[in-house]
Amino acid sequence: MTYWGIRHVMDDLAEKTGIDLHSHRGRHTFATNLIVKYELDPSLAMELTRHRDVRSFRRYTNRKNKIAAKRAFLKAAERLD
Repeated sequence: MTYWGIRHVMDDLAEKTGIDLHSHRGRHTFATNLIVKYELDPSLAMELTRHRDVRSFRRYTNRKNKIAAKRAFLKAAERLD
């Protein structure tokens, strides 16, 4: 299914259900979960989400790095207690 096909389905569902649905949010959630939750290799996640530009995909790997830094900080802070 093409991007526009998915968007049409999501728009139709949003109209029928009254739920604020956006096809891009689904793609964003999927990519974020692949990288952060399932720790999939970013190049494989990029392939699965069909991103063509590494720069636009970088937001997901940056999020993973921020979460890792926060976890490391909290772990270090626990040792100080």
